[in-house]
Amino acid sequence: MRTLVAAVLVAVGLAAGGGTARADELIDSGPGYSVFRHDPNAGGAVYVRYDYDLDTGPGVLTTLLGVEPAPGWSDRVYEAGGLDARVDIRFESRTHRLKFKVLVVPGRTVIDYGELKKK
Repeated sequence: MRTLVAAVLVAVGLAAGGGTARADELIDSGPGYSVFRHDPNAGGAVYVRYDYDLDTGPGVLTTLLGVEPAPGWSDRVYEAGGLDARVDIRFESRTHRLKFKVLVVPGRTVIDYGELKKK
C-alpha cells in the first residue's frame, strides 16, 4: 500500500498544473507512512506525513509537519489534517495570495496547488 500511495501522490503532483511538472519530493517513507514536501505554485513549501497502515482500520492519517514560507510570504494554517481530513494552507505576500490544499483518503487523492491571485 505504501508504494501505491506514494505513486499516486507523485502521479497527481506531476499531472497537476496543465502539464507543468511539480517539484514535490518524497523525503521519507517506511512501513505504513510517507512524508512529502509539496511545493505550491508560490508562497513556500508544505511538509505533510501520510500514515496509511493504521491499526484503527481503513483510512489515511494526514499530518501537517511544517510550513516553510518563501521570502516575502507569510502562511496561515486553516486545517492541519487528521484521519481522512485535509491540510489547508493560505500563503500571502504584499501583492499576491495563494491557497494550497491536499486531501488523501482511501481511493482518492486531491492536491490543489492553488492559483496565484493578485490582491
